[in-house]
Amino acid sequence: MAGWVEREEKWKDREEIKEVILYRYLGIHLDNLSS
Repeated sequence: MAGWVEREEKWKDREEIKEVILYRYLGIHLDNLSS
């Protein structure tokens, strides 16, 4: 059961990393469009 919890935590971290990358990517593009 502990192994499953660890997997869940890693999955959450991965999802958060994806979101951060996505927001950074969008932010860079928005900056490029506005300038």
